[in-house]
Amino acid sequence: MKKVWMKIGESIRLRQRKCADWLQKQSSKISRKSFITIFLLFCLGFGSACGYVIYSAWHSPPQAFKIGRIKKPKSLQSTPEKMPLCLQPRQFLERIKQLPEGTGFYDSLMQARPGLMDSLERIEKKYYRK
Repeated sequence: MKKVWMKIGESIRLRQRKCADWLQKQSSKISRKSFITIFLLFCLGFGSACGYVIYSAWHSPPQAFKIGRIKKPKSLQSTPEKMPLCLQPRQFLERIKQLPEGTGFYDSLMQARPGLMDSLERIEKKYYRK
């Protein structure tokens, strides 16, 4: 495995060397005066961009977003004639408990999830409290 990583590292170094040689050949065509001019323009451009960011951070008003209430969509609002979804699981489990073949399932569910009925009862109370 070590040989594989060494081959990969050697391949990367070879590509870096080729890229460095190509860049050296390209930059050798540029005169010293042009190189200094390009460098100064680069520094001036990025320096002014950094200065603008710093200036705008200190002098512009903060643009924070507002947190508002979350409204329930009308499609999810319950109506008295509809059976609310939060009451269906509890009634389903009560029906299963009354069936002779469902008692084993109900008992195993209550052993696996002992607080399930309490949670469903709390949800039901919160629903009716509205």
